[in-house]
Amino acid sequence: MTALHEALDIAQTTRPGGAASLIATALEELDPRRTTPPVADVQGRLVDRLSR
Repeated sequence: MTALHEALDIAQTTRPGGAASLIATALEELDPRRTTPPVADVQGRLVDRLSR
């Protein structure tokens, strides 16, 4: 989770592109745990990032 949050931090300061697909892949792997608070938080951050 820490690495995924760090990746999102980097993605927020750089151009969109490859980071988004890498993050989406990581979230797919976390999908079975999507209702746990840490995973739900990072999914929310990703949605926020993609909507900007």
